[in-house]
Amino acid sequence: MQPGAKGMWRTTPLVPSITIPHCSKNCAACNALVALGSDSKPYMGYYVLEQELQESGVEVICQLHHYYEATCECGHQTKAIPGVGYLSVVDLRGKDLQLQEYGLVGPRKRYLHR
Repeated sequence: MQPGAKGMWRTTPLVPSITIPHCSKNCAACNALVALGSDSKPYMGYYVLEQELQESGVEVICQLHHYYEATCECGHQTKAIPGVGYLSVVDLRGKDLQLQEYGLVGPRKRYLHR
């Protein structure tokens, strides 16, 4: 692509084959059990592309992760958030890397050896 040329990205919207709900079971303030109401809506979500091994090869599956917010009887609103993990720090690297659930490409990797 030439400098100054218009960039391109996905032109077709992602269509999930599965939606995965995430919600907190306990209030972050008082630790009481919280439940989502029937009118609950997610406050955020993101897509994940996963590889699934099929008999005929590899298929890419699109998942939609929804994160919900619940209000406890104490009045506190608790939000489910994507998890984070190990932080990799390497000298002379411009940015430290941290494992996290939030991302377009899923953690599952398949290597086909026959």
